[in-house]
Amino acid sequence: ALDASFGVDGIARTLSAVSPFGLTSLAVQSDGKLIASMTAMTGTGNAPAVLRFLVDGSLDASFGNNGM
Repeated sequence: ALDASFGVDGIARTLSAVSPFGLTSLAVQSDGKLIASMTAMTGTGNAPAVLRFLVDGSLDASFGNNGM
């Protein structure tokens, strides 16, 4: 079941200059934050991407470059 307190109605969406993303793996940290590894399509091919989400589904701005 979707957790309505996460993102919007249980779904977190993020926009980026490198899109669309294809989720390759997901991990939950002990503090509840989510680490998502993805494949991003860029103008020159595919590139790896890692994002961290807070427990509410927003990007964790303290991780990487504004969560990415």
